[in-house]
Amino acid sequence: MFCGSLDYQLNRKVFSSVFYLQIKMMNKGLRYFLYATFGVGNIGFLLFRSFSDRLTDFELGVGEGISFVFILTGTAYLIYCAINKQHPLQEKSLECQKK
Repeated sequence: MFCGSLDYQLNRKVFSSVFYLQIKMMNKGLRYFLYATFGVGNIGFLLFRSFSDRLTDFELGVGEGISFVFILTGTAYLIYCAINKQHPLQEKSLECQKK
């Protein structure tokens, strides 16, 4: 089956088919942004925990909260790509690349 055909996309699970079409249509910048949020969140969390003795509780809480949201966003995108066997930074699925 040709990986770019509509039949291939419609045979996927109902839950992921709508999201698959939306992410397939994403531009390259958005893919890089979603991929980078995971790294930025982890680096931010590491920095806020490293300087926790110099920050107030409010600043630490806000910083860790923002980092946590970035980590969750990046993780959700990476899990979605893993379920759909799709490389996070490329438009073609991994099944297409094997052929």
